[in-house]
Amino acid sequence: MRLEIKTKIKQLLIGLLFFFSSVTNITGQEIYDYELDEIIFTGNENISSTLLEESIISKTTPGWFLQFVNSFTSFGESAVYFDRTLIPLDIDAIKQVYWAKGFFQVEITNSIQVDSSSQTVNLIYNIIENDPFKYNSLQVNGADEVNEYVRDEFWSFFNLDTSAVYSQAEIERLQSETLNFLKNNGYMLSEITNSEVKIDTIKNKVDVILDYQLRTKYFIKEVRVNKKGVGKDLVDEELIKEIVNIKPEDNYRIDNLRDAQVRLYRTNIFSSALVSGIVADTTGRYVPILVSADIGRLHEISPDLFFNNEDNSFNTGIGLSFSKKNFLGGARKLTISTSVAARDITQFLTSFSLSDTNFFGYADARVKLEQPFLFGKTINTAVETYITLQKRRNEWSATLTGGNLTFNFEMPKYTLFNGMKTFFNIENEKYFFFDSYLYNGIESYLRNNAAGLPDSIITQTAEALFNAIKSQNGNESNATNTILGLELTSNKTNDYLFPTRGFTLGFRFEDGNGLRSLYGLISNVSPLYYKLVSSGAYYFPFSDSKDIAYGTKIRLGYIHAYRGDVLNVPINQRFYAGGSNSNRGWGQGDLAPEFTGIPDNLTVQEFETVFIRNLAAGGFMLVEGSLEARYRFLDNLGIALFTDYGNVWEHYSDIQFNQFAVAAGIGFRYYSEIVPFRLDFAIKAYDPKDRRNLFKKNFWDIFQFHIGIGEAF
Repeated sequence: MRLEIKTKIKQLLIGLLFFFSSVTNITGQEIYDYELDEIIFTGNENISSTLLEESIISKTTPGWFLQFVNSFTSFGESAVYFDRTLIPLDIDAIKQVYWAKGFFQVEITNSIQVDSSSQTVNLIYNIIENDPFKYNSLQVNGADEVNEYVRDEFWSFFNLDTSAVYSQAEIERLQSETLNFLKNNGYMLSEITNSEVKIDTIKNKVDVILDYQLRTKYFIKEVRVNKKGVGKDLVDEELIKEIVNIKPEDNYRIDNLRDAQVRLYRTNIFSSALVSGIVADTTGRYVPILVSADIGRLHEISPDLFFNNEDNSFNTGIGLSFSKKNFLGGARKLTISTSVAARDITQFLTSFSLSDTNFFGYADARVKLEQPFLFGKTINTAVETYITLQKRRNEWSATLTGGNLTFNFEMPKYTLFNGMKTFFNIENEKYFFFDSYLYNGIESYLRNNAAGLPDSIITQTAEALFNAIKSQNGNESNATNTILGLELTSNKTNDYLFPTRGFTLGFRFEDGNGLRSLYGLISNVSPLYYKLVSSGAYYFPFSDSKDIAYGTKIRLGYIHAYRGDVLNVPINQRFYAGGSNSNRGWGQGDLAPEFTGIPDNLTVQEFETVFIRNLAAGGFMLVEGSLEARYRFLDNLGIALFTDYGNVWEHYSDIQFNQFAVAAGIGFRYYSEIVPFRLDFAIKAYDPKDRRNLFKKNFWDIFQFHIGIGEAF
């Protein structure tokens, strides 16, 4: 009897155990089959949820569309299911983020919300941050033997603000900067052997200890060259040493090695190049430098096939370029290129005549010489000359000849401006206009701007204006313009491709025709003018995420004629707003001031801008800016929201707040390894020339889209 009872109890216990085990397994299986819909963080007042979500292993499931695309292609993403085993790893990752910000006593718990109807799970992390720890002291060991000439500068890195909260990123930045400083002052083998953080949980203080090992201060012994590749016998070792520009007895500086490598690549002679110190061959305080260079072919012929929409028409073009590297020695590069583009390329190739009245396109020939040195200094120099022949069927023909000279200077890394360029451009423009083209353009302008007038009045006015232009300019236009300029640039952002911190600056000064007037090459040169352009962009530190950026841009420009009529400033030197890198609610160059007069030497661009596009031929005062928020996802895709504003005026005294054109829009990005590609859609949120309510306008009149390479700023 007792055995029977025991047997029944045993069977009951086994049954209950099996039941609860089955329930647990079913419940667990059901939860594990549920998608992770949302990850929620509570109590995180000092660190954003975005940064925390990026740091953990658990990820939310993608939307239905991405899952649908992934079901039959390699694109999109598959569903992500809740995994309870990842929670401890997530908590450790969250703690690491908080510890890096000085929150060493953070407390983290978790819970889940299950929605059986949608078969989804929300994962919740509850955070109690507690007070952050501040610095108490910074102890630096092993750096007492730093050379006396740089000792004060080295120790200036370690000024500690004891009221500041501990930051691991700040300590890592300090280590990187001080090691780079040492390696730029001869301490090639210097290193930090120990980095320690001691925490006082009673005082909420942190003591940081950094142990440096300086070793020997090194000087350059010699520069050795190891050449290979098909062109190794065509480039002299002494030339390579000249490009590298590192001399015996110089201090070992790691930045000099990096700059030398950049200069080698810039010549386009080398397929690969590496500049490094040979640690194994150091003798005493001296280290040899090895330049390993792979030299490719020095002659190249490149055929081209291209398409463009110049002249507001689709053109097909072919081209051919020849380049000779190390031309006449000195790492010079000679490039000779020709190209031709036409609406009907086969017609041009068949007849091969620009005099054909049916031809519509252009032909171009250029010769360019580049060299990495000038007077023994590392000044990248380029000189180019060109001739371009243009023709539009039964309308006009043009001959453009010119040249330019450019000097690019290497700037010290730790200055405000890290780029400087000077340049000189000269161009002569000769145009011939057909009478029918001039008259039809003027008549079209009058009909668009004098609606309601009798045809006879419009015809008489068109004839009078046509005769006035003919008497002033004839059928031909001939103008020569020169530009002498200086450009300074600064890029202090944290990432060239997707900046989220820092700023950029740019300043450009141009003098028009002043050099010709100064040397008296042509008497009574007019106009003489100067052009100033300044721009700046700043990226706000609103988010800790490396995939979220908030930026703003402003650009100012001014042109002043100090001799002659400002209306004679060439149209391609004037200011316009509107376009993919400007105010994106308007087309390229669509924002310009009202028409005020006709230049003495009328060009095709000026005539078409005024009489056909019904715009002024550019302005002389520019103010424009942008606000943009960018989000990058799936590694190389992105989206942006933006607002652009600005306009162009005749003079700064004409600026009025209600004349600022405002656009708003959305853009999509593809981030390649080299440059982003973008597609932007925008609307004219406020048009100073049409102030009607936005909803009373035709959508296609206010809509604009742009395709661009690179970000707008």
